[in-house]
Amino acid sequence: MKGIEQTPVSVLIELIQGQAAALPPQVQLPAQDGAPAKTVAVQWDAVDTASLTPGVHTVRAVAPELPIQADLLVYANRDHQADNQDSWYRRAKYALYVTFSHNGPLWDGYAVRSDGTLPATLQETLEQFDVERFAEDCREMGVEYVNFTSYHGHMYVIWPSQVVNAHLPGHSTVALTGQQKNRDVVRELIDALHRRGIKLQLYIHSTVGDTFTEEMRQATGWHDPTGYYKRWNDFINDFFDEMAKRYGTDIDSYYIDMITSPDYARRMDVERLRKTLKKYNPQVVLTGNGATDIAVDYGSREDGCMTERFSQHLDDKPAFLDQTVTGISRAWFSSVGAGAESPVKFPPEQLFRYLVLTASANRYGGGLALGATPYADNAVSEQGFEPGVKACLVALGGLIAPVAESIKGTYPSDSYLTPAGMTIRQLPHGFVATQSPDGRFTYIHVLRAPASGDTITLPSPLDGKTFGEAVLLPSGKAARLTQDDNGVTLTLPSGEGWDSLDTVFRLTTASVPEQTPVEETLYTGPILATASDADGSHGAEQALDPDLTTFWGVAAPFKTPDGADKYLQLDLGSVQRVTGLILTPRRDSIRRATLQFHLSSYNVLAGETEESLRPVHTGELPQTVNAKEISFPTVSARYIRVTVPPGWDFQYGDYAVYEDHAYASIGRVQVKVAKP
Repeated sequence: MKGIEQTPVSVLIELIQGQAAALPPQVQLPAQDGAPAKTVAVQWDAVDTASLTPGVHTVRAVAPELPIQADLLVYANRDHQADNQDSWYRRAKYALYVTFSHNGPLWDGYAVRSDGTLPATLQETLEQFDVERFAEDCREMGVEYVNFTSYHGHMYVIWPSQVVNAHLPGHSTVALTGQQKNRDVVRELIDALHRRGIKLQLYIHSTVGDTFTEEMRQATGWHDPTGYYKRWNDFINDFFDEMAKRYGTDIDSYYIDMITSPDYARRMDVERLRKTLKKYNPQVVLTGNGATDIAVDYGSREDGCMTERFSQHLDDKPAFLDQTVTGISRAWFSSVGAGAESPVKFPPEQLFRYLVLTASANRYGGGLALGATPYADNAVSEQGFEPGVKACLVALGGLIAPVAESIKGTYPSDSYLTPAGMTIRQLPHGFVATQSPDGRFTYIHVLRAPASGDTITLPSPLDGKTFGEAVLLPSGKAARLTQDDNGVTLTLPSGEGWDSLDTVFRLTTASVPEQTPVEETLYTGPILATASDADGSHGAEQALDPDLTTFWGVAAPFKTPDGADKYLQLDLGSVQRVTGLILTPRRDSIRRATLQFHLSSYNVLAGETEESLRPVHTGELPQTVNAKEISFPTVSARYIRVTVPPGWDFQYGDYAVYEDHAYASIGRVQVKVAKP
């Protein structure tokens, strides 16, 4: 009817920063007022798509049958990986992952009392929770940082958020009574943990609307797609701005849940999200539950913990390159009372060995975060946690302490790589390695001792290091070290035997070859591409052509029948001085929802023959649209193999489940070589 302002029909168009694109000449209108859906021709207002900055932009159509607007979601043609080799997070290896919250009537509550009963309200959840007692427990466990939920289902916030209370009355401590009114548990955690030298990573959830009642969704705009879900983005960013301003530079890290979920891809203005969280603390570490994306610095791999399939021996659990979250109880939250049977799934000895493995692989920080949650009434309960939980983690801390210098505060070794997806049982030489941040020491962790004798042989260091001396930790006794062109041998001191958990040698660096800058170029000679297999018509050769709408693709399971990782292999025809690769994602679709089908974790093997292939690089590609340039020390090689390690699923957190329906693809691969 004329004179009545109609709500525009919104369509979403996804673009890449800096690239011109024509807007669609036709738009499909949804069914409305009994009329069926139909396609109409549209003429858009003039817009220079190539000049748009990352984020959401709106453009309207000229004289359509109905008001129509396009929300232009522009992706950054870059990655947000933080350049922080000296960051505490890159060096952190051991954390506690806590799921403590009140979840409202439609979700199971998180954090029972020690008698097994569930608090009925946020008030009851907090009344007997003692932050000082919790922080002291963390100190006894020896953790380096704590991930703690600031809210979970139904968004009951454990600090006095005015924004939340305005939209969802009663959902923050503003609305509580007595000593709990305006209580700021987050501030208490920051202060108590920092006094003990422990960092805080605060769990937040940008798509928590998926847990809301319909009334709550109406109040916050969860279902309103107008302006690319502007109402929801306004609400969540107002809340995050309030939070980020409140804690400023005192907060060490934020952890955003479910960044690989369909709701996150469908609703969130991720560029805006990142700017809001970094506004008052540009150095704050942003981690996301999933592969690294546009909003966060680093990804995280949160395992599920509530099914039997997660109770495997940890010697069979793969290593991930970024934060690995593993539940040690039967649920993320405390769910059984003090009189129940212990729900602990793994003994501290297994956890210790897996922590060492993750330390050697953890190139993107965060280490191993173990899921366990205190009782809501930890102030009055004897142990503070479910039966056996605290004892297990204190024992783990005790195993770490004698060799802490080889685990905490370290980086994965540059001399000996642990590839993504590696397990302790599969280690080809029985050891993994870490190194001190200054490169002075390399720590060799023998997790599978030689079948006989007192000597272990290591391959030649990838970075060409020579080692001057070796000592056994924690005793400090000198071990015999020999090194030649064939590798390194280490012999136990007289009277010492192999430790059943982890025998640790500390090697002192004597020299490192000077890294002469290499002038690089792209290899232009003929390349033969082959693969372990391919999905349908997406063969290996399609990764060589410049057409990014074609690609090599492989479906899970990511293992060949003989148990090896699936791969794409390049034969350069002759030995070249290879310096790296350029991997460009497929662009048959730009939609963010499909980015999870790009290659994520990967390993690069190189060798002069197929038989001599050896890992030379391991990494994880952010799930962004831009080309990814990979560099590694110059290696003489004819064959280059990119392998796809076991995947992971945001919904189930199970690499085995994910392999049933996962996908990995490469749009184009190019080889960097040293100029003659």
